[in-house]
Amino acid sequence: MMSAAACVLGAAAVCGAQERDKAGDAAGASGAAGALSASSAAGASSAASAASAASTAGAAAGHDSGGFFLRSVDEAFELRVRGQVQLRYAASLRNDDDGDGDGTSEDSFESGFETRRTKLFLDGHVRSKRLTYQVAGAFGRVTGEANLEYAWMAYRWESGLRVLAGQFKQPLLREWLVSSSLQLAAERTLVNEAFNGGYVQGVQLDRTLGPVKLTASFHDGSRSQSTEPGAEKVTTSQGLLTRAAGAGESDYGVTGRAEWLLGGEWGALRDFTSPAGAGLTAMAGAAVNFEGGGAGSSEFAAGDYRAVTWTADLSLEGDGWNGFAAVVGSHADYEDLTASLGGVAAGGDLATDDYGFVVQGGYVLPGTDWEVFARYEATLAEGSRPGSNPGGVFDAVTAGVNYYMYGHASKFTADVLVQLDRLNPLVGGRPASGTLGDDDETEVSLRLQWQLLF
Repeated sequence: MMSAAACVLGAAAVCGAQERDKAGDAAGASGAAGALSASSAAGASSAASAASAASTAGAAAGHDSGGFFLRSVDEAFELRVRGQVQLRYAASLRNDDDGDGDGTSEDSFESGFETRRTKLFLDGHVRSKRLTYQVAGAFGRVTGEANLEYAWMAYRWESGLRVLAGQFKQPLLREWLVSSSLQLAAERTLVNEAFNGGYVQGVQLDRTLGPVKLTASFHDGSRSQSTEPGAEKVTTSQGLLTRAAGAGESDYGVTGRAEWLLGGEWGALRDFTSPAGAGLTAMAGAAVNFEGGGAGSSEFAAGDYRAVTWTADLSLEGDGWNGFAAVVGSHADYEDLTASLGGVAAGGDLATDDYGFVVQGGYVLPGTDWEVFARYEATLAEGSRPGSNPGGVFDAVTAGVNYYMYGHASKFTADVLVQLDRLNPLVGGRPASGTLGDDDETEVSLRLQWQLLF
């Protein structure tokens, strides 16, 4: 991506060099043939240089709130280059006793630094401001390898209706749709990690009609990021569709989301915080996702499956304070099991129901750039699954502070996550969230993070 960006940023210089080379070649050929005098060749070269200069006169380049940009004279073309870096120190303390009798003991303390996120974004428009695009890649926090996240193109008609095609975020959970750079805590909730559909490949229609925003998409199913046709969904030994990115495609996936602006401005809802002096903004949202197909795994092979996930959420922002609450549920049917699962014999059917709940709030201390916040979350997993902890409630609390050096562009976050229960199938150890996972009892995790946006 860096090479591509460099090529684009140097396009004007390359074009100018090509024009000068062509002019020089023409002058050399004229001299050899004796068709033009030295003065006329020089005049042609000057004319070519003048034409090249005129073609780039008035072109804009610089930096604004949207990042670095290059823009053509007539504003028909625009390229923006943006980036995100998050450096994090994480420390986790957990009980190393075998409290649940499963024969497994965990280390009591782990800590260290990691580059949690390193991302580059290219976006802009082509020929018209109605025809837009975005390409985004993230460098893996463990391997450092580049991984494609966004790759879409879109067109918006005068009516406001937009069609988008490519790879994009599944428009389901509000917490997932808000950028990782604009969250309240250092990391999204474990509920979000359990239920969000990640990046999908497909097409999407969206339109804003005054206080109502509608979105509908048809895609390859949850977590179909960077997959190809024929790659079957993977199912785990506990009857869960694998949440890893690129874990295969469903035969179909359909997602719809509706948002209702109860008061305020849409722009205030791009993040979860609210500065001092801001007016009241309120929004209610609801979404549902349907998908189905066939599944296969080295752990457990299921026949056909159908899954539906739904959510409802409420966002509130005011004069230095903010609040957010969401509930999510998921129902899945697995038919013609090819192996025994959760007390159901091979050839039978299995149905699971899982739920999650999140509530959070923050407050900017008057006259300062400091914000305090707190969050509670809970997941309830289906109890009929196999395993040492097949179901039950898993809940956790998070509390911390943000220091806004330059808004979100340079932000320091410190928070503590306390897991009040041992793991269930929906919530396992998630090092990316700063937690290792304790299947015995409480785990406490400290996260210190510095974010830079450019």
